[in-house]
Amino acid sequence: MNAPVKNKIQRLSLSEQELLIRFRWLIHLRWFAICGIVTVIFVAEEIFNITIRHTELGIISLIIFIYNTLFYYYSTVIVKEPYPNIRTLRLLANLQIALDLFFLVLLIHFSGGIENPFLIYAVFHMSIASILLGGAFAYLQASLAALLINIIIIGEYSGIMPHYHLEGLLDIELYNIPLFASSVAVAMTSALYLTVYMTASIVKTLRQREDRLGEVASDLEEKNKLLLQTDEEKSNFMRLIQHELKSPVVAIHSYLSLIQEGYLGEVSAKEKDIVDKAIIRSEEIVQILNDLLELAKLESPSLEIQITAVDIWDIIRRCLDNSSIQIQGKHITVEKNLESDNPIISGEEDNLYTALCNIIHNAIKYSTPNKTVRILCRDNNQNLDIVVSDEGIGIPENEIPKIFSEFYRATNAKASRIPGTGLGMNIVKKIIEKHNGTLNIKSILNKGTTVTISLPKQ
Repeated sequence: MNAPVKNKIQRLSLSEQELLIRFRWLIHLRWFAICGIVTVIFVAEEIFNITIRHTELGIISLIIFIYNTLFYYYSTVIVKEPYPNIRTLRLLANLQIALDLFFLVLLIHFSGGIENPFLIYAVFHMSIASILLGGAFAYLQASLAALLINIIIIGEYSGIMPHYHLEGLLDIELYNIPLFASSVAVAMTSALYLTVYMTASIVKTLRQREDRLGEVASDLEEKNKLLLQTDEEKSNFMRLIQHELKSPVVAIHSYLSLIQEGYLGEVSAKEKDIVDKAIIRSEEIVQILNDLLELAKLESPSLEIQITAVDIWDIIRRCLDNSSIQIQGKHITVEKNLESDNPIISGEEDNLYTALCNIIHNAIKYSTPNKTVRILCRDNNQNLDIVVSDEGIGIPENEIPKIFSEFYRATNAKASRIPGTGLGMNIVKKIIEKHNGTLNIKSILNKGTTVTISLPKQ
């Protein structure tokens, strides 16, 4: 189904959509029916040697072909209209089924009457009528079908209408046996009405459920829009707070640094200790504000990721350069191992830099002095794995799932008084997920932690 037709259909109610789709479906089905009639005539005569009045059947098939062509033309016109006329469509659907029933019964009349096993096909039209038209119109179609079939039965039985026996199919003629003729009349009439009743009941129930599902879907769509709007407002608020708070905190840090360096006069040891602690706290606040801004950007629905070819090994080198002071200060040994001929992935470079630096910085920060941090970059089928291991304080096993929550810090990390915001791993997780990657952490308390990031190369 092409896009313009699909857009028109989506503007209709569920029942109207089904009517338009089934209207066209019934036309396509009729082409197969015409081919089926021709095939049955050929097989009956050439293979089973059954005498068929192919002239009359051929004329009826031609008439069906002509009116189906007209319906097909109309179906191509209606989809070009901005708003299809459903009332006209419903009337034409009624006309289609009525014509089908009339010519089906006529075909049956010229090919054995009630002795023809294809008489049952009238029941199929009742299912179609119930689906397309609903209860009242479907019962009218059932009445029409019952009337036409009983006219054939009574007409042939009474001799008012000629009976065309299928020579080669049955050795005896059954149409003039009262019990058989009346049995077929009762069976077909009841089958027509029962089919309409059962199909209409099922369709009604399904449409009620569809309507409820449509209401639920509409409600969910509205709530989703509201959530997106709320997320956007939250992100804007976080950016505003970050901007309004960061500037004065940075200014305070600068003034404290002037005092610390003695530019504003000598300070006592006690005063210097207080200033040193204040500077550390101001740096922690700046880090929190930076993390909040990064988190707000990642959660923003309007965030657009600029995908480029990213050299992961180059990012690792830059992260280590930025942490060189901490590495030297704690006498950390860094072992790097590249096991990939092409450590390039498609991603957003700034985000990946933030994630990897966070992991590497944590490995250094939570390592005890004179320990080793190992960084491995390796190919793993269609992925690139980055494995960062340290020999630090570790994470309690029951707390590993919690460290991805906002502002959560492991109990031993807080007890060690190592500064942190509790936002880093949450940010890392969001970045890795945006790149369709995975993040795995294994840790042994007081032994160390291993973080494995797996990113698809494409």
